[in-house]
Amino acid sequence: MLAQKDIDAVFVLTPLFVHYPLTRDALLAGKHVFCEKCLVFKPEEVHALRALSLERPKQTLQTGLQRRYSYFYQTVKDMVDKGILGNVHHIHAQWHRNMINKPSSLWTMKPGGEKNIDNWRVYRSMSGWTSPIGCSARGRTS
Repeated sequence: MLAQKDIDAVFVLTPLFVHYPLTRDALLAGKHVFCEKCLVFKPEEVHALRALSLERPKQTLQTGLQRRYSYFYQTVKDMVDKGILGNVHHIHAQWHRNMINKPSSLWTMKPGGEKNIDNWRVYRSMSGWTSPIGCSARGRTS
């Protein structure tokens, strides 16, 4: 696919642990790349992709952040920024994503934290990038 001249852009919509090689290969093949969040997990991979991107100014490398820019999330962020909610001392966030009666998949158990790390980053950006005093989590492996 990367060798095809009639393909201008590639969407990387895969588990996080393969984002780096797929994004790198697409950039090296001269393609524009839209990579679903998180871009990569390791700092050295971020630096390598940045360097590749800077060497190719006519190519676009973009990370998808659809929830962060949704009207709902922006409204909540605006309310926090304006103090409408007062001093926020506690945030309770849950993520279920159609998991009722569905067995866990290995996709979510790959290295790097996968979607849970990204969800946390979205919640933190909504609260003005505050740092937690404490955190707890529950989960299961099957």
